[in-house]
Amino acid sequence: MGPLQAGFVIAGFGEREFTPRLYSYQIEEMVNNIPRCGRATEQKIDINNTAVIVPFAQQEMVHLFMEGIDIQLRDYMHTSTVTLFNGVLDLILDAVGRSDSQLGERLGGIVRPEIKKMLDNLAEEWKKGSQNLWAPIIHLVASLPKDELASMAEALVNLTSFRRRVMPERETVGGPIDVAVITKGDGFVWVRRKHYFEATLNPRVMARYTQGE
Repeated sequence: MGPLQAGFVIAGFGEREFTPRLYSYQIEEMVNNIPRCGRATEQKIDINNTAVIVPFAQQEMVHLFMEGIDIQLRDYMHTSTVTLFNGVLDLILDAVGRSDSQLGERLGGIVRPEIKKMLDNLAEEWKKGSQNLWAPIIHLVASLPKDELASMAEALVNLTSFRRRVMPERETVGGPIDVAVITKGDGFVWVRRKHYFEATLNPRVMARYTQGE
């Protein structure tokens, strides 16, 4: 998400929906007094898609938890591997070309497409290896009870908060975390909610909140 963008997420059940849906949008600057808005993510739970984990904003720790590798490190490994293969090939072709330029050109025309296929296959194997890590987690999430789903979501946010606290980056996640669960039968239910005051010291205020729900 760019510096001039903001996002919002809508999740829950429609009146005629028996399974949840999620939509996220990105809003940019105004054009002719109309905000630019685009749909970034759409997810629907159905018989073919029984569970999803969708991170927003600071996503790196969720990707690390799910895929077993930091997303920046993964991209660096891919880029450096491509650079290494192409660099070795260039050295070989340069040495051959100094002895026979025509042979060097013919060899480059044959080998370069094959190197690209090899790198594409390697990236696909890495992708499959990553899927072998996150697929069992998704399968487990599909069968977790509501309270454990809430605890898992809170734990992932806490991981992001801890990383931001110990890294030199700006700490944009932290403090008490609000946790809620949305179900078809119960609707929107707070699991954990912070207040600007200590709840145990203000029973009358909490009573008014309880009566108003």
